[in-house]
Amino acid sequence: MIPLRLRVENFLSYRDAVELDLQGVEVACLSGDNGHGKTALLDAMTWALWGGARGRVFGGPGGGSPDELVHQGRPEMSVEFDFLVDDARYRVVRKHQAGTRRSGTSHWDLQVWTGSEHRTLVEGAGVRDTGEKIKQVLRMDYETFVQSAFLLQGQADRFTASRPAERKETLAEILGLRLYESLERRARDAARDGAGRIARLQGEQENVVRELGRESEYREALAAAQAALDALTPHLDAMAARRAALQEERHRLEGQREEAQRLDETLRSALQQADALDKQAQDARRRVDAYRAVLARRPEIEAGATERESVLARLAALDADQAAHAELVQQRQSLQHAIAQEQTRLETGLRHLRQRIETDLLPRSQRLPQVQADLDASGQRIAQLQAREAGLREERQRLQAIVQEVQQMEVDNATRRAEMDEMRKKLDMLTGSDAACPLCGAPLGSDGHVHLQEEIEAAGKAHADAYRASRSAIDDLAHRRDDLQRTLDRDDAALAHESGRLQAQRGALDRELEECRLAESRLAEATRTAQEAEALLQGAQFAHEERLNLADAEARLAALAYDAAQHRDVRARAGQLEQYRDLALRLQEASERLPQEESAASELEGLLAARRRDAQQARERMHAIGVALERLPALEQEAAAADAEHQRLEAQAGALRRDVDVNTLRLDDVERARLRLKELEAQTAAAVQERGAYEVLVDAFGKNGVPARLIEAALPDLESEANELLARLTDGRLSLFLETQRTTASGNVRETLEIRIHDGVGTRSYELFSGGEAFRINFALRIALSKLLATRAGAPLRTLFLDEGFGTQDAQGRQHLLDAIRAVQRDFDLILVITHIDELKEAFPVRIEVTRTQEAGSTFQVVWS
Repeated sequence: MIPLRLRVENFLSYRDAVELDLQGVEVACLSGDNGHGKTALLDAMTWALWGGARGRVFGGPGGGSPDELVHQGRPEMSVEFDFLVDDARYRVVRKHQAGTRRSGTSHWDLQVWTGSEHRTLVEGAGVRDTGEKIKQVLRMDYETFVQSAFLLQGQADRFTASRPAERKETLAEILGLRLYESLERRARDAARDGAGRIARLQGEQENVVRELGRESEYREALAAAQAALDALTPHLDAMAARRAALQEERHRLEGQREEAQRLDETLRSALQQADALDKQAQDARRRVDAYRAVLARRPEIEAGATERESVLARLAALDADQAAHAELVQQRQSLQHAIAQEQTRLETGLRHLRQRIETDLLPRSQRLPQVQADLDASGQRIAQLQAREAGLREERQRLQAIVQEVQQMEVDNATRRAEMDEMRKKLDMLTGSDAACPLCGAPLGSDGHVHLQEEIEAAGKAHADAYRASRSAIDDLAHRRDDLQRTLDRDDAALAHESGRLQAQRGALDRELEECRLAESRLAEATRTAQEAEALLQGAQFAHEERLNLADAEARLAALAYDAAQHRDVRARAGQLEQYRDLALRLQEASERLPQEESAASELEGLLAARRRDAQQARERMHAIGVALERLPALEQEAAAADAEHQRLEAQAGALRRDVDVNTLRLDDVERARLRLKELEAQTAAAVQERGAYEVLVDAFGKNGVPARLIEAALPDLESEANELLARLTDGRLSLFLETQRTTASGNVRETLEIRIHDGVGTRSYELFSGGEAFRINFALRIALSKLLATRAGAPLRTLFLDEGFGTQDAQGRQHLLDAIRAVQRDFDLILVITHIDELKEAFPVRIEVTRTQEAGSTFQVVWS
């Protein structure tokens, strides 16, 4: 994740909307007094991405309310954050409206740049879905971010102070090992499902075995049911014939009753139709009378319609003139506005050009000689440092000679010590009156014994004197060696520091020299452009085409001579004549429809007479059917008794048929059960084997499996990166190593992630180091974590945030921290450092200077060195 643009409004100390453009920035510092809003800019980024700020998450279960982040006295806040991940540009928009009682309402949206517009990635998503999508894009959560790539103010030890298990979880998150948690969970679920499947298969086998044991029972039941069904069938067939005859007679009478019902409906319908036809005939006669009345007014209506057409033609012509007049007026106003806009554009461009000349190009071109002089002086100082380095090489050669001399003297003294021990053995051999010669073994007399003992003692004393003299010389040379070593170490460190400072200064001067030369070349061109713009404005030599079009529009307005009063009079007369439009239509309709309406009235009267005849015929047929239906109740009783007996016999036969079918199916099931038992035995064996494979995968994907091995593989690189920085920060005094296993009091080996510190004397716990040293340890380890996060496959984070930390260091410690930042700069696309120490600001090529006032809140200015 590489930040590109940040826009905040009403967030913490920022009230008015401000926008920070980070494109092209590689290393920058956020400077300003405490409480002015430096950290708030980084908090805005993390709140937009994860809802986290100041080391904790706002919103959600157990989190603080986002209302705390809204600028005091403001109803809502918003943050827009553009960032780059894997060459794709994203924008997260987060807004929050403060609540009155509980928590407020929030809006959260993640968008991707398509090349022409920003498109929302999750349409209609809620806060939870958007948060999950952002985590998928960044592949990390807020806690992992603040434990690695973001050193929060006062929380540099967030990783080192964590429990070993929490450190291991953070490292697993950085290495992207969450996949193995998912795989372990899936393997565990599959193993659990496999155990359930085995239990189900075994249970089904037991059921199948029980079913096979009932085969003889099913065969006996089938034979008994078939015999009873064969005896009942003749009685059922006779009753079915009797029931069919009664049903046929009943259906015939019911058909006549239904006919009577249809005739009743026909009678009512005929009467209703007769009433309707009577009303329609009366309506037809009234329409005939109305049409004849309209035809009587023909001369008046035709004259009014003719005048209306003439007035409407005149009104259409005046409407066209009105539209043309309005269009020309609009065109005139648009041309006048375009001329004024062009004049404003020229004046604005001229003002900006003059400002650029006065505030940028001219001062930079005037500074060119001074920058060249500073660059020459820097080159001379670098040459001096190179000469000093040559002198240090000669001192190192002298130190090597002393070391070799000390080594040779140590060898000589070791030889003397061996010779002295040999002489001591010879003296021990001379003890006693019958001692023999140590060389030839011949017996010694009393004189020879004394003489030889004196010679050996004299030689031993000479060797001891030489040994002590050599020992004293060795000690003197060792002191000289140690003094010279310390002097060389101190001079080397000073030379490296001064060389780094001069190289950085020379780089800055080279860039400034190039900028001054470029400003000098652009100054003449900018001056000429400004003079040309002044000439255009003074002579009104701009917008030529618009001025010509304006004159043409004014001439066409004068030629049109549109009269608005006449237009109103014609429109009023057209309204008065509008009634003749409907009258003309009614006249045409009367001429066309009168013959049809007269014919329809006659036809309706004929239909009315026919419907009255149909009603009389229906009454007569209904009376005849009523006489025949008097026998229907007795017939229905006979049919009901026959139906009941038939149903009883049919039910008895149906039960027997079901017994036959059921037992037949049971015997078929027994045959299928034999085949199923073999399938179940094979499936159970396969399920047992599959469950065993998933149990192996559970162990492999667990914390002590593949993830533990990946963590152990990453630890050497983490230690190496951390120790390289720690050596820079402590002049090689401190180093650290990570312990992944510990032996408990009971002798067992326990997985852990302990941090051990070596200071040249011994190994101590992290908690025993001072505040400044502890910060250097934290800084080195956190930078190593950030580099690991920036370089691992799939991790889209190449950004480092450092919130203060310089305040705990002395001048040398601060310089070491700056050197460390420069050393890791190539591993990150963007490094942002927060500091309130003025003398450190000049060490950064880009400064974001933050200020705050009581009236307007916080704001900032970006300054490029």
